[in-house]
Amino acid sequence: ELQQVEIFITPENTADTGQTSYNISDATIGQKTLEAKKFTGRSLLSGELEEDAVIDIIQYIVNSHSKGLALALDDAIINGQANTTSTDDDISGSRDVATAFNGLRHLSIDGGLTVDGGASALVSSKILDAAEVLDVWAQDENQLAVIVSPKAYRQLINEAGSTSNNNQVVFGMEGGQLTSINNIRIVKSSAVRKDVDETGVHSGTP
Repeated sequence: ELQQVEIFITPENTADTGQTSYNISDATIGQKTLEAKKFTGRSLLSGELEEDAVIDIIQYIVNSHSKGLALALDDAIINGQANTTSTDDDISGSRDVATAFNGLRHLSIDGGLTVDGGASALVSSKILDAAEVLDVWAQDENQLAVIVSPKAYRQLINEAGSTSNNNQVVFGMEGGQLTSINNIRIVKSSAVRKDVDETGVHSGTP
């Protein structure tokens, strides 16, 4: 991981003698260790099932595994909690996909990068508030994305079509689908939990 290069002010050289020396940046490259995580699924079936099935049962099972792996990865990216302090209370054990690595929700909570939604419907102003919390990391909206649940996505769609919407919020629409809010990309995922408490974690009392 390359650290940010340090920039200095150097006086102007006005002659071809006694050139001003440059300060040297001491940015270093830090070592990172990558640890592999493997998601697996297993199905057992008999030869009789394959022979008697009226559909291509093998392909059906392969498709089911592909979908299951994709949903598991989506869940881990959003809700993962390998070693966070904000812990959901319904993790089933060390082989639960949610323990593969730290996900976006828990990293945000542990880093203090949260916005209180007030237990109400998601509105565009909350998304813009969240971008403000990111401070300098949010200076280019084109590099941002917000992941919302299908329900929250529909709430934003309703807001986009409301006549009460002010001109300070620009909803990007394409083919009838909401794609962005003020250039912040909107991503819909069923892995976004709706059963968390006011601290953003599942504690049995959302």
